[in-house]
Amino acid sequence: MTVQQKAALAGAAETITLVGEIITEVRKNQREVYRVTRREFKGYDLADVRVWYDDTTTRELRPGKGVNSKVEVLAEIVKVPAVLLEGASPARGWRHDERP
Repeated sequence: MTVQQKAALAGAAETITLVGEIITEVRKNQREVYRVTRREFKGYDLADVRVWYDDTTTRELRPGKGVNSKVEVLAEIVKVPAVLLEGASPARGWRHDERP
């Protein structure tokens, strides 16, 4: 298999695994957006938050780094940014192992 064929397969796999319902997009900067999607993988309902960037060669948005989680544990995860916005941090007495 040639390098080009491997790259084409990798691109196809990437497209398949990241397909889902786009919930929202939030502009990060001129070339990037945060995209929140909901998708299913191996029977699990997942929430995916990923940075998508403008590929200057193809002028398409391409997926970059991100994180996904089962939807049922998402409520626990989103509590942390709320605590951070209130000003709590380990430096101010909040330990990372304490539940917000």
